[in-house]
Amino acid sequence: MDNVSHKDRTDSDRTLLHVAERAVAGEGLPTTIGGYRRGRLLTYDALGTVWSAWHLASGTPAWLAVLRPRWIHQPAMVRRFLTVEAMPSVRGFSVLDAAVCPACVLRSPGTPVGDIVPQGDEPPVTLPLRASVFAHGIAALAVLHERSKSLGGPVADWLTLGSDGPQVVYRAPFHAPFTPAEEVQELARVILALAPEAQDPIATLAHAWVECPPPSARDGEVLVARAMASHLAWLRHQLVRSRRNATRGSRVARLSRLLRRLHRVQAPPLGRACIAVEPSGQEVHVWSDGAVLRGGLAEPGTGAPKSVIWSAERGLDPVASRLLVRAWSLCRGIEKQHAQVVQSALGATAVDPELFIRWLRSARRLRSARLLLNAESKVRVLPKLP
Repeated sequence: MDNVSHKDRTDSDRTLLHVAERAVAGEGLPTTIGGYRRGRLLTYDALGTVWSAWHLASGTPAWLAVLRPRWIHQPAMVRRFLTVEAMPSVRGFSVLDAAVCPACVLRSPGTPVGDIVPQGDEPPVTLPLRASVFAHGIAALAVLHERSKSLGGPVADWLTLGSDGPQVVYRAPFHAPFTPAEEVQELARVILALAPEAQDPIATLAHAWVECPPPSARDGEVLVARAMASHLAWLRHQLVRSRRNATRGSRVARLSRLLRRLHRVQAPPLGRACIAVEPSGQEVHVWSDGAVLRGGLAEPGTGAPKSVIWSAERGLDPVASRLLVRAWSLCRGIEKQHAQVVQSALGATAVDPELFIRWLRSARRLRSARLLLNAESKVRVLPKLP
């Protein structure tokens, strides 16, 4: 019992017919037509065949459409074959002056989009190129469908990329039945094949069209324009944010440098002061010669502090300076009176201890601001562009 379905039998017959047609397509045709050397067969219909070719004198590539030999002596068929109609957004063949047989030529056709579909681990086609191919393809289909015309073949073969960008080639197929929605779906499949894993507006729109195409190619042209307009507006917003972050980063860096210079220029007061007396009787002194500031508990015998709080080379010690300011703030009552007595006994080198405290507080604020600005200028998260 025959288990082969009707569909499988039809597909097999179609394949055999295609192979047989390609085997006899070149019979009766010369190798050279109108100065062009005929190459491989691209496509065919009942009226003629289309071949890849190149010009013998210049070597430029071309596509050559040739009338089948059996129609050469039929004037109606010759007129139909040589009919060339100029249409916007669509590139057509031009009549070739060939004495051998009627022929048309398309010079510098470019590369079919089907030839740039990534294979294996090849990188996907970029979004700008896919958007351009999508926009030109749907615009050309809209022009053809409004004239009740079809590409008459796979969209990937007749949508080409050349020096002038994407273009759709129209060869005036003979009696090619078509459905506009199917050609729009086929265009969407081609766009998806250029970047199968993309997640951008063009890929999203193509996915939707594969399932449910728009009512017409003209409506699809409007949808593509809107999708790209919204995406470009989003990109513009991201670029503005990036530029603002970069400008803000440069301002932060300048402020950080200014604070560093200010911190270096601002020297502590010259002299000595007793800023506090501990409950145990130990005195807390501050001493400065303009280049080094020392502070802490007074050394026995000398009465001078030993710890370095600030120096022009090392900068401010944040912990020691905080302890000095804290000791000044907590010194009250009897301890404060005792500190005033010690301060008055320092003589000519005595400086109001409040001047040292003000200087320490301002130095601490400058240091904190500089550290924050330095961190902000180095650690900035910019939005990633697709």
